[in-house]
Amino acid sequence: MNSFSYYTHILQEEWRAIRDFVAEQKRLAMLLLAMFIALIIYLEPFPQTRIVIATGGADSTYMIETQAMVGYFKKKGIEVIMRETSGSLENAELLNDPDSGVDVAFVQGGVINGKDYPLINSLGSIQYEPVWIFFRDRAASGPINNIKDLAQLRVGVGPQKGGTQAMMRRILSLNGISMDDHEHFKLDSYKNNLRDIQAGTLDAIVLVTTYSDPDVQLLLHQPGISLFEFRHAAAYDKQLAYIDVLTLPESSVDIRLDLPSKDITLIGTTTQIAVKKNMHPDLQTLLLIAAKDELRSTQLFFGNRNDFPAYVDPTIPASPAAINFYERGTSLTMRYLPYWALGLADRLWALLLPLLAFLYPISKLHAFASKHRYDLKQHDIYHELLEIERMLLDETITEHDKFALSQRIKVLNRKAIKMGVPFGMEKPYFQILSAISLLRSKIEALP
Repeated sequence: MNSFSYYTHILQEEWRAIRDFVAEQKRLAMLLLAMFIALIIYLEPFPQTRIVIATGGADSTYMIETQAMVGYFKKKGIEVIMRETSGSLENAELLNDPDSGVDVAFVQGGVINGKDYPLINSLGSIQYEPVWIFFRDRAASGPINNIKDLAQLRVGVGPQKGGTQAMMRRILSLNGISMDDHEHFKLDSYKNNLRDIQAGTLDAIVLVTTYSDPDVQLLLHQPGISLFEFRHAAAYDKQLAYIDVLTLPESSVDIRLDLPSKDITLIGTTTQIAVKKNMHPDLQTLLLIAAKDELRSTQLFFGNRNDFPAYVDPTIPASPAAINFYERGTSLTMRYLPYWALGLADRLWALLLPLLAFLYPISKLHAFASKHRYDLKQHDIYHELLEIERMLLDETITEHDKFALSQRIKVLNRKAIKMGVPFGMEKPYFQILSAISLLRSKIEALP
């Protein structure tokens, strides 16, 4: 017998022993099965294979970010549905609605807070979004040095459900200005705002988006339109936890044209990946891996590739899966195993450890289940042999009694032979046969 057949026999005997146990102890077996199923449900080993992402407008940077990650998810067998919205605020509202069907959303930092949106967690930020305020040079009667000067102009602040107007409200509020008290602040689509500033019906527009946004690029090169500089940027950084001070370096837009002609100080927030709290943790980790992989091949204008993803905006509570990702990194299983197997590999360790503890004694010829059941069967035989041994002390045993006892010995002998002998139990097997033979000899020796 080679090693393979040896262990095969051991496993077959274990399986027969467990099968017999289940047949005898049906209630206990059902209870164990129910506990196992409950553990499987609790561990959530099988993540979903379809997600819906709220992206923003068709040409928005959020849509571009989603499209860049679609290929990664497709390789993992995950279908991505992109839902267009008017912006960050609508994204957050959809994500906080349990019936919306939205699982993931890009949300501008500072637009919402965790208290008002209790069903949302953050996976962290993936890039900076400066606050771009562009104004027509002819619209300014004098130098525009602060937000109060800007508030006298006709300003487009994006759609009602967009993140730009929410950000602008906070900036204005810190300057003692209420947007609702000034009719010249215009809520409209970003597309219409751009059209209106070019046509001269708006004096300024506000955009909170990335440097690569097409509208930003257009306005940075547009003659007669200037970019507002935040002279008190550090103060906004201290007042708002989700604000960072950013710098648009001299000539960084266009070296040949020397755009801009000097360093311009800006303030900015970040793009957060927000998810429903009950989203499967494996899928959350996969989103972070996809974002990190995408950032490796992306030229970030503000910040460095290694800066993101990162949890830098505390306005939305961090997901436990994200915290684990930032503290421990990604496991090999997340990168190389099929998506459907991720949960099994990362969560069922709780079941694999007992299994390994079970296989080790088997390798040492101590098969637990088969040995235990064999011991029980031997115990029954030994118990009956002891009973017969006591009966032999009776001096009034007749020939009929001797015959009956001999028949019982034959039955016990056949029973011992038919029990089947597990590996490693050969010695106890022959010991019980010897005990039966000894007792048979005692019966035959009776007068």
